[in-house]
Amino acid sequence: MTSIITEKYMNKIKNMNDAEYLFGIISYGIAPTLSGNKPSSIITFGKNNANLNILWERYKYIFLEKYNLNFFELKKNQNSITILFYYSDKLKSAIYSDKHMKFLNKFGYSEKFDLYKNLSILKERFKDACPHEVGVFLGFPLDDVICFMEKPSKRCLMCGYWKVYNDLNLAREIFANYDKARYNVAKNVIQGVTPSMLIDILEDAAYV
Repeated sequence: MTSIITEKYMNKIKNMNDAEYLFGIISYGIAPTLSGNKPSSIITFGKNNANLNILWERYKYIFLEKYNLNFFELKKNQNSITILFYYSDKLKSAIYSDKHMKFLNKFGYSEKFDLYKNLSILKERFKDACPHEVGVFLGFPLDDVICFMEKPSKRCLMCGYWKVYNDLNLAREIFANYDKARYNVAKNVIQGVTPSMLIDILEDAAYV
C-alpha cells in the first residue's frame, strides 16, 4: 500500500459529507476485518481529529446497519472513543481455540464465558492501558504476543501491523493480505464508489 494511494484516498473522503467521511475512515481502518482476513480491528475516534468521536455517535447505527458487523466500546472519555469492530464468528474462532484460551485464562478470560463477557473483561483491562493480550483478539500470532509481553527488549524481525518475532514469512503474507484489503477500499473510493456502498464490493472480494 503506497503512501500516494493513501493520500489520494484521504483527500477524496475529506471532501465528502460527514457520514461518508466517517464511513471512509472506518472502512479503510478495518478493511482487513471487512475482507475476512482479520477477526477484529480497533479504531480510536478522537475529538481532535475532525471530531470523529462526535460523528461516530451520530452515525454509528447507520454504519452498522449498512455493514452488518458488530462493535464493542472498549474505552470512552470526553475526548475519544475506542471501538472494537468484529464479526462474531471470526472473533470466536480466534479467542476460543484451545491454545489461545489457555493463554487468555491467565488474565481472567474463560471458555465458559460468552463473547460479551470476555469482551467486558477486555474493556475492564483497557481502563489503565491497552492490555497486551488484545493481540489475540486482533488475530496476531500467539507466539509474537507472548514474546512482546515477556521479552520487550528483544529485537523484532519486522514491525508492521504487529511486532514480528518468529515466523517472518507468515507475517509477510498476512501483512500483504491486510494491505490488499486496504488497497481495495482505497481504489474503489478513488474510482468513485462512496464509502457507504463499499460493503457490496468487499463482500465479493476474496483474499487467500
